[in-house]
Amino acid sequence: MAVTAELTRLLDKLRTDAALQASFRADPATAAEGFALTPHERDAVVTQDLDDFVALGVVTSIDQLPPVLRGEPPAPVQPPAIQGGGWGWLARQFAQLREAVLRIRLPGIPPRGPDPPPGPGPGPER
Repeated sequence: MAVTAELTRLLDKLRTDAALQASFRADPATAAEGFALTPHERDAVVTQDLDDFVALGVVTSIDQLPPVLRGEPPAPVQPPAIQGGGWGWLARQFAQLREAVLRIRLPGIPPRGPDPPPGPGPGPER
């Protein structure tokens, strides 16, 4: 039995489209509705009959199927890459947090003005 282009398109989207992956995890039948699959292909997708995909010839091994189809949990979200390295990024985060806190206006407390410029150092001891 030949594989349709729609099944190939569905599998490609299940590898890359996070919204379709979430929809598939919630309800495989609904997620497959937008694709013109044959009844045999639709049954394989909805029941997640992995051996059927090999029998259809869309893959030669179950390992080639999208992780969501194999029932694997979603990949953890990676934190954004830190640019510039070092601890400078942390100092910038604290500076932004400090500025945000200083902009908060509490009832009954007058707003704080800018920090005074640094004064001269301590004088000689007597």
